Amino acid sequence: MHQSHRPRCYLANPTAKLKAQSRFRDFREAQELSPDCHNYSHLTYIISEVDGVFDPLKHFSFAEIRFSERITIEHRFRMQTTPIIARSAIPSLETERLCLRGHCAHDLVECAAMWADPNVTRHILEHPLSEEEAWAKLLRYVGHWALLGFGYWVVVEKQTGDFVGEAGFADYKRTIQPSLQGMPEIGWVLASHAHGKGFATEAVQAITAWGDAHFQTSTRCIITPENAASFRVAAKCGYSEILRTIYKGREIVICERKLKARK
Repeated sequence: MHQSHRPRCYLANPTAKLKAQSRFRDFREAQELSPDCHNYSHLTYIISEVDGVFDPLKHFSFAEIRFSERITIEHRFRMQTTPIIARSAIPSLETERLCLRGHCAHDLVECAAMWADPNVTRHILEHPLSEEEAWAKLLRYVGHWALLGFGYWVVVEKQTGDFVGEAGFADYKRTIQPSLQGMPEIGWVLASHAHGKGFATEAVQAITAWGDAHFQTSTRCIITPENAASFRVAAKCGYSEILRTIYKGREIVICERKLKARK
């Protein structure tokens, strides 16, 4: 059961209190502070009865808010911008232990930490990513949903609300032979602390089920030969090797999963 997100307000004047609560709700919804399956602590705020102005930068108590959430709040209010593409437009998926949701700006902190970890990237990329490169990757995920109607999800553990990783479908326009054009490419990556718990298989099974309901074609993935863990996940989720080729100077294995018939 999710925690209540009812804010605590320290105002003696009932009218001012109701006004403050209403403004807080509008702010919270606009800034998407309570994504599905996240168990955030109660948010505490104090509204000044002197000026009557609701300014989150002045009146929020940030002690119980995640650092990444705080950065998002400060950034958006200083830039005076609101996301055009709502995260609610991206479908959420749930499994027994996980929640998969769309990316937000505040995910950068944990995404960048994951992509900077050599243990995570050694079978995927030539080198760990900088924060700048991780940000570009996050933006690409959002762009997929906006332009193609599919993309990547953030994977979150239900019980703790902890970031687990990312998984989803993409069309990267890779310069590769044979071409992957017209066939969604599935991928998954988990933070080191989430390895060895079966989360990847659980997330990929949910994603492929979504793909079966929305795609008209098979899906593929590419895996380096030494990535034994990803081969195990792929096999459990119905992917099998169809060929090997060279991509950016490295040998890679292309695996394919046939589209399941819809009921």
